[in-house]
Amino acid sequence: MKPLTKLLNRYYFYSVLWGLLISYLCFVRKVPFQDKIPEIFGIDKLVHLSLYAIWYVIMCFEASDSQKISTVKNVIIICTLALFGGMVEILQQNYFPPRTGDWFDFLADVVGIAIGIQVLNWYLKKKTKPI
Repeated sequence: MKPLTKLLNRYYFYSVLWGLLISYLCFVRKVPFQDKIPEIFGIDKLVHLSLYAIWYVIMCFEASDSQKISTVKNVIIICTLALFGGMVEILQQNYFPPRTGDWFDFLADVVGIAIGIQVLNWYLKKKTKPI
């Protein structure tokens, strides 16, 4: 029998959980802890960057059997996350008032994916480097 972590990774369990968290935060009328966050210019974009960078890294770890992820899987992950980010903005604009779609949020999602790529590449290079 496979260990539980391998079984969970096989079905992208953590990626799905992270996606559900993002969906909740994007579609709920008012985020429960929103009043406790100080008004900082650009904090919304920073949150988008962070959420999608982390999601990219999670998906890559779950998609790879070894330290290297195939190019095809990588492209599929990037396209899936970018499409999800775009769809969230369209759905917010059309179906979740008072939420509004913002293409700069989508841009922040894509930049977050790019940051996730860089962070993962840095981590893998550092991990494989001999001490």
